[in-house]
Amino acid sequence: MRSNISKTFIVGSVTCNQPEVPSDATSEVLKDTYSVDETVEFTCETNSFEKQTATCLADGSWSISGFTCGSEFA
Repeated sequence: MRSNISKTFIVGSVTCNQPEVPSDATSEVLKDTYSVDETVEFTCETNSFEKQTATCLADGSWSISGFTCGSEFA
């Protein structure tokens, strides 16, 4: 009987560049690069309750792109 061997994937030095902040939003102070799973929160200037969080993904992209205040984002 074969045993189940779990595979471990090493992310290595994958990073995300600084995310693009929408013109009608603010964010915390941004770093030049982010490690996988680090997040950045955007807050809309016109509605401080409208926020979106972007997460740096293992492929070097962000979990959201093109966020615009006043629109629903899936």
